[in-house]
Amino acid sequence: MNKVIKVLPLVLFVVLLVGCALPAADPFAALSANVPQIATGAPGTNATAQNTTTPPLSTIEPCTVTANKALNMRSDAGTFAPVVVVLSRGDVLTVHNDRGAWWDVSTVEGYRGYINSKYCSK
Repeated sequence: MNKVIKVLPLVLFVVLLVGCALPAADPFAALSANVPQIATGAPGTNATAQNTTTPPLSTIEPCTVTANKALNMRSDAGTFAPVVVVLSRGDVLTVHNDRGAWWDVSTVEGYRGYINSKYCSK
């Protein structure tokens, strides 16, 4: 038992030393790997960049953005999700799923994401 107690600090020191010598992992690598590009442009204009990562979309029905200010299209349903693209009043979207408060929509330019249903009318 005394040998274990004497060796334990040495083992802990070696583990810490080896751990410090390893290259540090990027803690945000998994988060940033699939983040789509955000279109930049003046408010009130449609995004012009193409999102080439989204497969072809099937049209269900259109809706028009009714938000008074810019509307964030998000990568998932909820305000916690990253913004895919910023939409403007009057933008026409394709609705793929309109069940619940968050609709699965896409833009003419090919961006796909979620918006709160109270900001779009069919």
